[in-house]
Amino acid sequence: MYIYKSLRLPFARLNDELSNGDMKSLVPLLANEFFKDGIERKDVTRFIHACSIELNIGSDKTTEILQHIKLDHQTQRMTIADNELSVFKALSLIDQLDDDGLTLICASDRLIETPDFTPNKLTLNRINPEEEVDFKLKGNYYKFAFIESIRKSKWSVFDDSCRRYKVGKEEIDFYAHTSRVKYYTSVGNGRFKNEILAVASKKNKVGSYFLDGGMALNPSKEQYENSKPIQETKFCTQMNIAAPADGMVFLLVGKKKKKGLKPMAKISGVNENYGKPRDYLEVGIKSVKKLVEETKIDLKKVDFFEIHENHPITPIIITNKLKVERKKVNMKGGTIATGDAMAASGARLISSACSILELSKESTKTGIINLTCPNGFAASMLIESC
Repeated sequence: MYIYKSLRLPFARLNDELSNGDMKSLVPLLANEFFKDGIERKDVTRFIHACSIELNIGSDKTTEILQHIKLDHQTQRMTIADNELSVFKALSLIDQLDDDGLTLICASDRLIETPDFTPNKLTLNRINPEEEVDFKLKGNYYKFAFIESIRKSKWSVFDDSCRRYKVGKEEIDFYAHTSRVKYYTSVGNGRFKNEILAVASKKNKVGSYFLDGGMALNPSKEQYENSKPIQETKFCTQMNIAAPADGMVFLLVGKKKKKGLKPMAKISGVNENYGKPRDYLEVGIKSVKKLVEETKIDLKKVDFFEIHENHPITPIIITNKLKVERKKVNMKGGTIATGDAMAASGARLISSACSILELSKESTKTGIINLTCPNGFAASMLIESC
């Protein structure tokens, strides 16, 4: 299976008003940027809207998005609403199809409900992401949407995992800080491609969320230490979790190579794994191991890893157990830095991996993407340069 194009709207603000926009204004903007450089609307024969379950209740967002994109009304369409695994489900479906047409996957979440971040300019830290991170970096603050409906069990699973694996809060905070520094440094050094599209919008949104201040773009060590805990937890604070954010990703995917179009990446394998929420980290590790077994790839020869950062304990333990070099993991920062758009999490990881492959000077490069959720499911993918 091949990825022909990837493009995403930012998940966290970078000197813009993007999160103030709505679907009606943002989708055409993304579509106009997407259908360039040889990619035409007529190339798309199928459309899949990958989203969270609640996004489509009471309305047909899939058809609405198609109208905003200005795709032919005869385009085959469907919705896959399976939260964070929705994109992986879409790819599995495409892999089982008989025809050779191209499918446009639109993964999105929170474009309507999340209130705007408070305006701030992002301070880029031009340091080497591979060097030890100094906690003295200073930055601006923004307020983030804290979801009332998040179940308490999600945070208790992270908390329990920290205790089980004997990982302290200082290590948790340090990982969160490193993720942010990698991200801002990568942005400043131009290590993103087809991922950040800053626009201005004056429209304000009102959502079903309440605001809680104190989330810093570049927090100090003291700010991490004094951050408020999430509910009754010890290892989950407003500083070290992935905050909710707007996000939308377009992926153009084909089962086979299409004449006249050059693919940007090849998907060589996908694995899903399920288990008990309490054992979710083992579920994620097993997903990677099964992927390695199925694709016969040498884990030591994989060039980079994109691992979902719902909480630092997830990538820390997965990295340790797989004996992966930490410098290969989330080289441009992860979900803690970008924000988490839930149903678009997997697509964000794929988009970031595609950017690494495109900007690489090496002719061949391989990466593994992993999304592990505290609900007890995980998905892994092997992605390679073409």
